[in-house]
Amino acid sequence: MLTAVALMFFTVELQLPRLALRHLICENYIWVSSILGAVLHNMGQITAAVLITGSIAAAYLPVLLVTGCAAGLFTGLCAQMMIHRAIVMKIGN
Repeated sequence: MLTAVALMFFTVELQLPRLALRHLICENYIWVSSILGAVLHNMGQITAAVLITGSIAAAYLPVLLVTGCAAGLFTGLCAQMMIHRAIVMKIGN
């Protein structure tokens, strides 16, 4: 149980740079933050898997990074589009 809690905090620490970027990246480049968040999430997951199982789970990292970047890009572009629409609707009303 203690290991799971420690790994949870370790994963959160990897997400802190992403949260800091939120204040540095303007609304037109939210997709960059989303990709970075996906990469950091995958790195945290692989680190946790290696620490828990002791196996060579890092072999999955290249595949996870590519798919994570694609998913992060899609999520970021959707979020950017929704923010843009919300701003347009707010101005229109």
